[in-house]
Amino acid sequence: MTYPGGQYQGLGLFDEPPPPRRTGRIAAVAVAALVVIVGAVVAVVLLNRGAGSSGSGPTTGPTTTTQRTTGAPPGEVVANEDAHVAYSVPDGWVASGGDPIALASMSGLSISALAGSGDYSCEGRDYSRGFAGSGTAPAGEINQVANDIAHAVGTDGYTGASGLEVSVGTPKAVERTGDDGTAVDGVQVEATVTTSGSACLGTRGLVVVTVLRVADGLRFVVVNGDTAGGPADPPPVERAVLLAVADSARPIP
Repeated sequence: MTYPGGQYQGLGLFDEPPPPRRTGRIAAVAVAALVVIVGAVVAVVLLNRGAGSSGSGPTTGPTTTTQRTTGAPPGEVVANEDAHVAYSVPDGWVASGGDPIALASMSGLSISALAGSGDYSCEGRDYSRGFAGSGTAPAGEINQVANDIAHAVGTDGYTGASGLEVSVGTPKAVERTGDDGTAVDGVQVEATVTTSGSACLGTRGLVVVTVLRVADGLRFVVVNGDTAGGPADPPPVERAVLLAVADSARPIP
């Protein structure tokens, strides 16, 4: 994936060394030491996508499926104290501090409080297999906002590939309960990314975006990872791991 300023390209590729890891809850300004695509995430959206990638299609609204998460799941908590949202990552994922990341294909979106997993080098550049981040979502219809973020992350995250397709699914309704017992509703959407033409990038990836309604607007958590292709070591990220990170998205005071 390519980001402004040459931070990283391909699935989490960095041109500059990552900042040292922070422990415990990390603040909203976080940059990825190893962000997948992304990671760490609206002026130019679905209609402005690059050649070779497909749009998310029309939004049909959330399904009736509702998930509920009560309390904090196991793992290290990565808290975005500015956006008042948090998520958890399993062992092996590393939270990193630094500047927020902006997506080239979605003006105004900033992803911070980042974490990554499975860093590796390929053809002189550094990549990582998975990433997660969070932030304040732009105002808009919640389903379309979730779709737009998923498409932008998938598109920007794999720009090193000569062939790229991002297919965004239908948002589903979710409910999330914060550590203090506060419950909010929202939507979650998955996008499948397929690539070709790069020996360094995964050939298939998954992006999961959770957008939550809070009192003063929308907040999001995004997680992305290679699910197939790329180097043998480190291996791709299991789909279940990515979904567990997405499902841990929750509001914080």
